[in-house]
Amino acid sequence: MADILAPVYPDGYKPGSPMVKNPLLPYATHYAREGDWHMGGYGLAIRDALPTGTTLLFGNTSGQRQYGMEFEDFETGTKWKLKPTGFFTLTTAAARIAALADNANWVPAEFIAEDEAGEEHPAFSSERAAILWLLANRSAAPVVTTPDAPTLTADDTADTLSAAHPLGASEILVSTNGSTYVAYAGPITVGDVARAAGYWKFKTRAAVGRNESPVAESPAFNVAPVESVTITNVVAS
Repeated sequence: MADILAPVYPDGYKPGSPMVKNPLLPYATHYAREGDWHMGGYGLAIRDALPTGTTLLFGNTSGQRQYGMEFEDFETGTKWKLKPTGFFTLTTAAARIAALADNANWVPAEFIAEDEAGEEHPAFSSERAAILWLLANRSAAPVVTTPDAPTLTADDTADTLSAAHPLGASEILVSTNGSTYVAYAGPITVGDVARAAGYWKFKTRAAVGRNESPVAESPAFNVAPVESVTITNVVAS
């Protein structure tokens, strides 16, 4: 069978091993898609010892090196493709066979790391490297914390109430008598009035990576007792 240097076959296909004339399938042909032949072994010495035939037999069953074939080194997890530069511009079978025999023409197979969003990242020389890169760069689940409730300071004698928190006063919200929470503006002057426990409620606002805090309720405030004064009439003698 003559070597075919410029075959016309379906896109991506190369001539297969010599066609076997089967009387039941007289028109059958054999194609091998470029790069379909995948081999593997422990160490590149096995790759470099792969045989090169005396004719250009590109079929997967030929047992010979073929353009685009892939070899996986199980020791390192790397994969290599046999892709001599300018292979199809070579005009003789002998030149192509020599290019396939040259172990310098093995090039690292490229692995594309694709993240959860389908975005592709730089190519890697091994599947293991691509996986390790993805593991190191994948978006970790956000850590959400819940801060403690604000600390309240109440003085029923001075009739004042204040709140504090390590996040700062600007992160504190306050609700008065069941109303909507609003930004805490600073110490509250209660006045000499009776207020039930929980009349004021305090919490910190939620933010990125942080829940709102539990609620801290104000203690009860009472009206100061009125002191009774006994006046005794003194009659001068």
